[in-house]
Amino acid sequence: MSAKQASLTRVALGLQFVLIGIAVMALLVIAILGLPRVNPASAAFLLSHLPKIALAVVVISMAGKILCLWVPENTEAKILIGITIAFEIPGFLINILLLTSPLTVFQLPVWMIANWPQLTAFASVFFILFLRSLAVYLNRDDLAKKAVILLITSFIIQGFSYAMLNGMIPVNAIEMLLIIGVVLIAVAVGLLMVYIRLLSYLRKEILDQASSDSNTIEN
Repeated sequence: MSAKQASLTRVALGLQFVLIGIAVMALLVIAILGLPRVNPASAAFLLSHLPKIALAVVVISMAGKILCLWVPENTEAKILIGITIAFEIPGFLINILLLTSPLTVFQLPVWMIANWPQLTAFASVFFILFLRSLAVYLNRDDLAKKAVILLITSFIIQGFSYAMLNGMIPVNAIEMLLIIGVVLIAVAVGLLMVYIRLLSYLRKEILDQASSDSNTIEN
């Protein structure tokens, strides 16, 4: 296996870790919402282990993005994933402390706690840009376009939500507020599905190209 293939294989593993983190969190949310009605005992057991599961998800997701650092040097993706991780480190530390020793969170710098949501949002933006750059490197312009659409749509939804929550968009009726909330949730779920498919397709493309390169070398 060439150095390029080895690097991309690590990136594929990293994307798989990110996918695992998303899948576990999705199943966790579904279980929390559904289990109390179906099996209260199982729901109570799950809730008692919730911090451990959440901690595992946080660590797996971060490990996945660290593995993405092995993207080939001659791509802008290398810089983008580095920026992503830099923005994610404060949130990663806060999540770890919240899940293991909540009171110690207050020992962290105030700027870190106050800017946690913004830093996490920036990390998400740069990770999508990383995925776009990776798609371009793999000559998958279709996936690069999906990443751009995902990013633009996310900006629109976040901007609309921010404007609505801060009273910039007046909503007089509770019914209208509920309808808008349901629509935003539906769009967010749709974006999550696009994000999952993008990660899956990129991982598959990496593995397919690595396999093709190996067969070419053997022949």
